[in-house]
Amino acid sequence: MALTKIQAESMNLADTYAFSGTVSGAGDNTPSFYGILAGDQSISNTTWTKLLIATESWDIDSAFASNKFTIPSGEGGKYVIGYSIGTEATMDNEERLIGRPYVNGSALNILSNDWASGANRDLFINQTTVLNLSEDDYVELYAYQNDGGAVNIRASYTSFWAFKLGGV
Repeated sequence: MALTKIQAESMNLADTYAFSGTVSGAGDNTPSFYGILAGDQSISNTTWTKLLIATESWDIDSAFASNKFTIPSGEGGKYVIGYSIGTEATMDNEERLIGRPYVNGSALNILSNDWASGANRDLFINQTTVLNLSEDDYVELYAYQNDGGAVNIRASYTSFWAFKLGGV
């Protein structure tokens, strides 16, 4: 059986295609931002501490300022919120590092945690979630640890990001 011309052809992804008409339902995933700690940050024992995300790699719509991501006017919707947090090598057996986003100053029940399985361990956590946010809502990143004293959150291991899900 011979293939017809339409069946035999395939799209070459390297080609450029011109479209006429309208593509609907697609979004551009903005506003968005990606930020990191400007330097290591010490956090106290058994205290939820806001992380001071001060260095931005990008910030579309200038939505990130003062260590928080604020939903711009008219941009409510579903957002992917994510973070990574890491400590220096001081955590010991069964001590924990926990990360948690806060929305409008209130803690969410979305936690990520890691605990030390030996002496002098670096701990790392990562979390990504989807939140339905309204304009003027703001999201901040907090961390908690129970090492017995202050622990440094490492700038080289810690980042915070968000983007709007387009077309949802």
